[in-house]
Amino acid sequence: MNEPTDRPAYFDQLRMSVEEIARTRWTLRQVAALADESPGLTAEQIRDRLTVLAAEYGRRP
Repeated sequence: MNEPTDRPAYFDQLRMSVEEIARTRWTLRQVAALADESPGLTAEQIRDRLTVLAAEYGRRP
């Protein structure tokens, strides 16, 4: 059985996992939207958008 002192660490890890999943879902939605728009974009525009997405992924909570 888990000790009461283990619970805060467990919930902290769970919270971090939930945040990571939310960040990943947001990024995947953005990539899917970019894929839909990509036929009308140049390679440079796509590369720029992907660079922005990568930076945003690191900043999102």
